[in-house]
Amino acid sequence: MKQLIECVPNISEGNDLAKIQEIAHVVKSVKGVQLLNIDSGKAANRTVFTFVGEPENVFEAAFLLIKKASELIDMSIQKGTHPRFGATDVCPLIPIANISMEEIVKYAHKLGEKLGKELGISGYFYEFAAIEEQKKNLASIRSGEYEELQKKIKKDNWQLDFGPKKYNEQIRKSGITAIGARNFLIAYNLNLNSTSVKLANQIASKIRESGSLVTHENGETVRIPGKLKAVKAIGWFLADFRIAQVSCNLTNFQLNSMHQVFYEATKIGDEIGVKITGSELIGLVPLQAMITAADFFLTLENKSTSITEDEKIKFAINKLGLNDIKPFHPKERIIEYAMNNEQTEIEIIPFENQFAKDFYELNAEWLRNYFYIEPYDEQVLSHPKEYILDKGGFIFFAKCKDEIVGVVSLINQKDFFELSKMAVKPNFRGQKIGEMLVKYCIEFGKNQGWESITLYSNRKLIPAINLYQKIGFKEVPLETNAHYNRADIKMIFEIV
Repeated sequence: MKQLIECVPNISEGNDLAKIQEIAHVVKSVKGVQLLNIDSGKAANRTVFTFVGEPENVFEAAFLLIKKASELIDMSIQKGTHPRFGATDVCPLIPIANISMEEIVKYAHKLGEKLGKELGISGYFYEFAAIEEQKKNLASIRSGEYEELQKKIKKDNWQLDFGPKKYNEQIRKSGITAIGARNFLIAYNLNLNSTSVKLANQIASKIRESGSLVTHENGETVRIPGKLKAVKAIGWFLADFRIAQVSCNLTNFQLNSMHQVFYEATKIGDEIGVKITGSELIGLVPLQAMITAADFFLTLENKSTSITEDEKIKFAINKLGLNDIKPFHPKERIIEYAMNNEQTEIEIIPFENQFAKDFYELNAEWLRNYFYIEPYDEQVLSHPKEYILDKGGFIFFAKCKDEIVGVVSLINQKDFFELSKMAVKPNFRGQKIGEMLVKYCIEFGKNQGWESITLYSNRKLIPAINLYQKIGFKEVPLETNAHYNRADIKMIFEIV
């Protein structure tokens, strides 16, 4: 039977789309590897890749990804809210089918040795791949982060496991990498209706297995265990959405999964006066975890569990609030569904006259569906060359194979460039094509030396507003003479 393993490398770049796509390209170049998901966080300045395949193919893709990240990411200037110490911060290998953990460990060690010998990249082995007990825990080996590496790796108990052992130019530029062998981990964050990291940490300390240290009046310090085994948690501030989160790693979801974490955290939140408004999944989740969550909440509410799988997925999404800050698409985020999806390569291309009809029809369909076509819309859509291109603007299309599936415009409004006329074909929605187009425009503007990009929208388009906020657009006052009657919000992305 075919062996399958998963690799979930985390790189220390979450803002530069061009770099992220370049790194993704090397993964896609390896035959037999399926890139299931790319999940970027702007404030964390971190991107999580998820890909699967047979062991040798995944091994090759992981090596190429780490190599490319080391070339593109300069850790000496990298900043972000997430703990990190390398361009490729962590690279865990995970058994999926017909392969033992012992075999996974051998591949992890083989990968570290190849990185050290061929690229001069150093690092540690962690979890099941650890060669020393104290190095099993990722948080322990990453303590001090990139900034303390020069001191840390000199210590006898923190000698590097692979690659050059002494601090050098390679470590200064790209840091080090943790190579791991572990079971499936669910990265899962709880959203608070507060900006208080202190409150988030209070919840984290009560739900995580390690609990917290408490000092008694007699000076004795003891550890008070938390409620949930196989759960790691910390509190932090998510600048993208201006909320505090409890960031969790569920290291054995069959023991404690998302629903237990959400339920216990909600109870603790009620006790300390803060609400859990929803949650966020980073990367992918097993189907079993979603079904189990649905069954838990259905039973809690005395409802029948004899409903379809699709209904259970929708119910779990609703009860966990997985759409709270950004859309949750089951076909992309549930690993079994993602593996069955045929991957489509999206190419961004500039306007050509042959695509004028696509420009009109894509935008007209979207406007009719959500609003109506205003006179200004009709003029621009019917005459894109006159109203956009000849005035110094730009139009870009998303192309899948030979089909135009999305469009966006950058209109020169003399004092600023407006991101406008963006639409995606209905049967291609939910594949992050809109996000890809917006990020492409930002990179384009950056390369053009622009200071900012402006957009006008409507507050009822909640998923779109959430997307813009996630990317980094900020709301500013809306002028009274805006050229769209439907516009009730104005947002700006500051490039410099």
